[in-house]
Amino acid sequence: MKRRLISWLCVLTTVCSFAGFGGGCKKEAKWFMSTTAEYTETEKGTPLPVHSRTYDFIGGSDVMPIGAYGGPCLAKNVNGVQVESFLSEEKYDLIKAAGLNFVLAGVDGRTDWTNMKLALDLCNKYEIGLFATDSSIGGLAPATTMTTESLNQKVSKYLDYDSFLGIMLQDEPSAEKVTTLGKTLKAWHGSSLLEGKDMYYNAYPDYATGTQLSGKDTEITYEEYVRAYIEGFDAKYFSYDYYPFQNWGVVSLGYFGNLSTARNLCMEYEIPFWTFIQCGGDWGYGWTECIPDTEGKFLWNVNTCLAYGAKGMQYFMLNQWEGFLSVNDSLSATRVGMFGAFGNINRWYYFGKKANAWIAAVDHVLMNAANVGVIFHGKAPATPSKGEEVLVDGKFRQLTSVQGDDALVGCFDYYGGTALMVVNNSLKKADAKITLTFDDVYGYEVYQRDT
Repeated sequence: MKRRLISWLCVLTTVCSFAGFGGGCKKEAKWFMSTTAEYTETEKGTPLPVHSRTYDFIGGSDVMPIGAYGGPCLAKNVNGVQVESFLSEEKYDLIKAAGLNFVLAGVDGRTDWTNMKLALDLCNKYEIGLFATDSSIGGLAPATTMTTESLNQKVSKYLDYDSFLGIMLQDEPSAEKVTTLGKTLKAWHGSSLLEGKDMYYNAYPDYATGTQLSGKDTEITYEEYVRAYIEGFDAKYFSYDYYPFQNWGVVSLGYFGNLSTARNLCMEYEIPFWTFIQCGGDWGYGWTECIPDTEGKFLWNVNTCLAYGAKGMQYFMLNQWEGFLSVNDSLSATRVGMFGAFGNINRWYYFGKKANAWIAAVDHVLMNAANVGVIFHGKAPATPSKGEEVLVDGKFRQLTSVQGDDALVGCFDYYGGTALMVVNNSLKKADAKITLTFDDVYGYEVYQRDT
């Protein structure tokens, strides 16, 4: 059935189900009516190249990598409260139930093998991949002296575990750090033992300062930084974080601009991009009330990234780091992460679970589809991009117009046919009605929620 879609229009709609505040829609609401006319096959072109990074352990080429940063953690004392270890059947069952298929930076950033082995065993059992933390390889490791032979020796104990996806290299390295750490990547890519495994690295967003990006006193542009990152790491994917709700819940105006830069440069380098989704906020860095407190805000963050062609989804963070308890208020232990500082499930766990069920319903399309462009219709919570991906005439192949409420439409080539992802681009109107007009009558399949 999936292959049959190449001759049909495939419409991935989030218009009602993942709308603005509240994120709901009336069951009887329909965004367009099915036709009773005889289906006409869509004329197919030559399929466009698709660039993705997938892992056999989590399901292979049809399954989108969906991860979370900051776990699993060990038992600890938080503000006088003893918090149980995440290295348990109960916690991994919850992680799996949320729809996550990998975790990042495991076991509190420590490299005690007993705990790491337990994490890998649990990941094996629950079919969750792990990018492990190992300070002898990633982060502060002596990258200048790393060779393929020494790397093979260091990782050999991990290779007995199918859940081992790779090693966490570093989060948000500057361009200067990329130059040094890239030597470790060269050794990694030279190892036949590590085929299909990755070193994990995540980039700055474009609101980092020019000196943060360069790692020196001189400033560089964000495009220069992304190019240095991709080229210096010989990157197999580009991962970056951008947290749009930074000031009293208002979306940062540059949100779509960063998506545009990531999409367009990754197309140039023929690699996929992965994004982070904001789970909570008020991190004690001077940002106030920066919490996506509704399902609608959260899912807007997810779905706009998917419409731009993201091939990997990540959540920040899995469990709240005790360092984010620095703001002394009633939300201190519950304002960040899918799990709060005391191990409790937060609202973002349920938001993420719903988003991941939606992704699982459509990732066989998205992972095999090339993003050709996006259409902005009406208003948007952030400044619409003016990048090359924007289809300014509002048309794409058979699609001749987008009308109605505020929308973002991701336009994809799917095995030479057409797929459209329709997103309610408002954070205020939950019952958006968006109409797509086509130039003829077509067969199509519509995916909504997890159906």
